[in-house]
Amino acid sequence: MKPPRSELAYATLLTYCPRGNTDAIRDAKNFVLMLKENRAGRATGETASARVARRLRERDDVAEVVEFLDPASEDRPKARTHLESLSLADPLALPAKITLIDDVVTRGAQLFGAAWKIWSVRPDIDVRAFAVVRTISEPADFSALAAPRIGRIEWRDEECFRRP
Repeated sequence: MKPPRSELAYATLLTYCPRGNTDAIRDAKNFVLMLKENRAGRATGETASARVARRLRERDDVAEVVEFLDPASEDRPKARTHLESLSLADPLALPAKITLIDDVVTRGAQLFGAAWKIWSVRPDIDVRAFAVVRTISEPADFSALAAPRIGRIEWRDEECFRRP
């Protein structure tokens, strides 16, 4: 079975690089660790994920917030594995537009698998994705934590490829 669509639009606000040892890369790694551990901010006491979810729910153009947590594994599951692990309680009750939310996007398999699940029962739904942070593999390609991007996650031959 192939997904009904081969691309998922996504956006991110921040970047980090798991390799490298510059001050900027270390700062970005520390921020991502705080996000992954869902630590509360010193000023507000609100956790990072709660703040992101609240701000997105406040927007008129975001119909639904769904959070998928990233597995901490080098052997990351493929989109099909995520598709098969998910279920939809009431597909007919889904809104016309859905934004999937993740903390960190690497290749995009988790987000694409969730979109695939939705499209498999409701191909009419406009599914988009948002991740707070995107991973950059090469330290030379990392410039700063704050680096908003809009791109796409492509599905080809059972693999997901995030661009950029």
